Amino acid sequence: MVQTLTSDDNYNKLEKRFIDKGSVTQCEIFKQELGNQLANNTKFLSFCKIITGALEYYNVMRPLHLLEIDKCVYFNLWICEHLIKILGNFKHPKFDQIKTKIMDFWNQHNLEKTCKANFISYIGDPNYTKIKELYEYALNYESLKKYFDVGERSCSGKDREYIEKSLKLYEQVKHECELETESLLCNALKKVREEYKEDKLSKLSCNGTIDLEKIKSEVQQSLADRESLSQPQVTSFQTRADEVTVGDFSTTQLPNADGGVKFSGYNKAMSISFPMLGILFTFFVLYKFTPVGSWLYNRLLKRKAIDLNIKEEENNELFENTFYPINEKTNSNLHHLGYNPV
Repeated sequence: MVQTLTSDDNYNKLEKRFIDKGSVTQCEIFKQELGNQLANNTKFLSFCKIITGALEYYNVMRPLHLLEIDKCVYFNLWICEHLIKILGNFKHPKFDQIKTKIMDFWNQHNLEKTCKANFISYIGDPNYTKIKELYEYALNYESLKKYFDVGERSCSGKDREYIEKSLKLYEQVKHECELETESLLCNALKKVREEYKEDKLSKLSCNGTIDLEKIKSEVQQSLADRESLSQPQVTSFQTRADEVTVGDFSTTQLPNADGGVKFSGYNKAMSISFPMLGILFTFFVLYKFTPVGSWLYNRLLKRKAIDLNIKEEENNELFENTFYPINEKTNSNLHHLGYNPV
């Protein structure tokens, strides 16, 4: 079993080398500025002294053992991790004030060209944990390889669990960065692959106890499942259409001799019924739930009243006209009455 991972050892050495070189005066003033919330926090005072000491003597900070990845990367990651340990999370009410003060310390030493304060970018990145773990795996790879794969020592427990997790992370990040290349995560992948060419980080087998092909297959399956969940769901109408068989309709959707598609009776029926149903549904909604319904109802009621009035007038005229001939005949007969002489 590996006693200490290289990444942990690197962080421990950083703390030991610079905690006594930091500015106690600056850190005491800083603690007072923050108020009572961190006044009695001994971890915060140590954190401040390590940062001020590391920035003061950054140019003599030792490079990472057997690794060309810039030591600045791991210094920034160390800051992020200790901020989380001290504050609990990056939403702490004093976080912005602490971040600003660290930037002030940074600017006092003119390290912009030597080591940028990327911890701010890491903190705000949704892939921060992946970035940190990927860089740490690259830092741990060489010692793990020598201890297990070359030294052929027994690999189990936490060592095996860590290696499997790191292999899966590496495969996942490779997939995510096939299209996206400008993110901090993909930039981290680029740097570790420049250090470990020929895809070496995917070949750590824990002394032959880890099936590397199985790891790749599991990652691919996990990514496929995640992508399938993001696809739009098929509607019930589409599902029903897919289940139509030859027995449902007299014709089926088959290719013609010229290569065209002959649409089934189901498709023809749907092409007619769907628009009709849509029109009826739209009319119902307009009539039931909008002012159009009231307006239309009043118009129809008014039209009906007008029709009834017209009908009534026609009936009255007809009724009156039936008496005209009788009156005329009567009057005519009166005019033709004669008297015989006595």
